[in-house]
Amino acid sequence: VICEGESGMLSIEATASDALEYHWYYNGNPINNDPNLNSISVNEAGDYYCIIFMGTNFIQSEIATVSISTVEFSLPEDFTACAGNNVVIDAGLYASYLWNDNSTEQTITVTESGQYSVTVTNEYGCTASSQTLVTIFDLPEIDLGEDFYICEGASAMLEAPEAVDYLWTGGETSQSITITEAGTYSVTITDENGCQNSAEVTVSVYSLPTVDLGDDITSCPGPEFEFTAPDASAYLWSNGETNQSITVSKAGTYSVTITDENGCQNSDEVTVSVYSLPTV
Repeated sequence: VICEGESGMLSIEATASDALEYHWYYNGNPINNDPNLNSISVNEAGDYYCIIFMGTNFIQSEIATVSISTVEFSLPEDFTACAGNNVVIDAGLYASYLWNDNSTEQTITVTESGQYSVTVTNEYGCTASSQTLVTIFDLPEIDLGEDFYICEGASAMLEAPEAVDYLWTGGETSQSITITEAGTYSVTITDENGCQNSAEVTVSVYSLPTVDLGDDITSCPGPEFEFTAPDASAYLWSNGETNQSITVSKAGTYSVTITDENGCQNSDEVTVSVYSLPTV
C-alpha cells in the first residue's frame, strides 16, 4: 500500500552465475524498464510482477498487488461560540493526530478565537491536513445597578441595555419594566450573535410612616389647638412650619407631610371649624 501522490519501490533479490535480466509487468503489460535493474518505482494501483531471464531460461516472480491509500479528510466548517462555552473540534477516527498546539488527541477543546489545524495519519502512514477558524464572541454587557428600595405606592423602572431580545423574570420581553412590588428581578438579553447574559437586582418596598392628626374639630372662638405629628425625620406643615407640632386658633384645614428615615413620606390633614359668637 502506498499513499496517494507518493511512490513505492518493488525489488527482486536473485543470484546466478550469469547475468540476469529483469522484465517488469504492470497488469499484464510490459513496463519499459532498464533490464539491468532489479527494482522499479511504482505510483499506481495494480498488479506487478517480474520475469527474470538468465540466457534462455526464465522465472516469474509472485504477483505484487499495489493499492493506493487516499485520506479524504476535512475539518468541519468554521465554528462560532459565545464566551464561556467550549468548542470541541473532532478530527474523526484515524491512527494518529497532530494539532497545531502539539496535542495528539482525536478532539481538542478550545476557548479562544483562532485558526486551528490538524494533520491526521491513517493505518498505512498516509497523512492529510485541514484547518478551521474558531470565533469566540464576547457576552453582551449588562448591569441593572445596585439593589435599591422604593416606598409603598411608588414605582421604579428597570432598563436593560440595547439588545436583540429581552426576557425578564415575569415573562416581559420589553427593554424596560416598571415595578411596584418587592422582589428580585432578573433579565436575560440576547445580542446579534445569539450570545446571552443576565443580571439581577433586588428591590425592597418600605412601608409608609403612619401619621394621624385626629378627628376634625369644631369650636367656639378663642381656644388654641396643638397638632402633633408622630416622630419622623422631617416635617412640613401646610402653613410652612417644619416642627413636629404646630398651634393654631383659626379655622382652616391643616395638613402635615412627614418623612421617615427611609425617605418615605405620608400625609394627613385635620379641619378646624370655628363657630361665630352669638349676637347679644
